Amino acid sequence: MAGQEQSRAKVSRKSPASKAAKPSAAVPNAMTKDSKQLELRVKIAESECESLKSELAATREEIHLLKSKHAQAVNQIDWVLDSLHNIVDNKH
Repeated sequence: MAGQEQSRAKVSRKSPASKAAKPSAAVPNAMTKDSKQLELRVKIAESECESLKSELAATREEIHLLKSKHAQAVNQIDWVLDSLHNIVDNKH
């Protein structure tokens, strides 16, 4: 029976190596938490990037439209000035 008690004692005792393994097991959990936070931040940044790309495309389209309207206005002003010059020149 003394042999059985010794084997039970050996089984129930934890080795120093197993105690040392527990703190290192917390490190992967911390890394997992950090990586999840980082992954969330990346997803938020990617979403914001897509939103900004969309806004940029809309702004470029608006700029193109405004440039077109500006060119039309300049052409109309040129036409009016030419017409007025023709009227003045015909009177002299």
